[in-house]
Amino acid sequence: QYSGRLLWVEEFKSWMEYSLDVKGVSSDVTDTYVQTEVYNIICSKGISKFKNVSYVANIMGIMRFKLYTRHWSENRDLLPFTDGVLNLQSGQFSEHSPDNRLTWCLPRAYNTPVESQTWGKIDNWMNEFTLNNARDKDILIHFAAAILRGRTDLQKFLHIIG
Repeated sequence: QYSGRLLWVEEFKSWMEYSLDVKGVSSDVTDTYVQTEVYNIICSKGISKFKNVSYVANIMGIMRFKLYTRHWSENRDLLPFTDGVLNLQSGQFSEHSPDNRLTWCLPRAYNTPVESQTWGKIDNWMNEFTLNNARDKDILIHFAAAILRGRTDLQKFLHIIG
């Protein structure tokens, strides 16, 4: 029932649940959370006459074996949006998948109708902030792109005063 939705990650010594709070994003959850979920499933099956919590603990032990992964390995080539993910290498846009192992998401849709896009507001702010200097605006855009892509290898830093 939890395959593809819940993983025990050895690297974190924690459970990760897919799409719990945000579609396409995995969140860490506590043992108590998983125990409660297991308990509720057991009760929903009409099993309620067990004597102690070791029954739930035993099921969780088996779940750790079945839903085990050693490393998290998030795909760094993907830029997550609320409606899917953009592969920065291929330019392809696809649906969310638990295999992407994403723990964050941009708070906007990639496929947004033109009339409701707010990029114009961002563009206007950048023009105002840079006093319409195209070079300065270009530097800001490049820094934002590097941040979104996780390009820590660039070892650059932006100092803005104002």
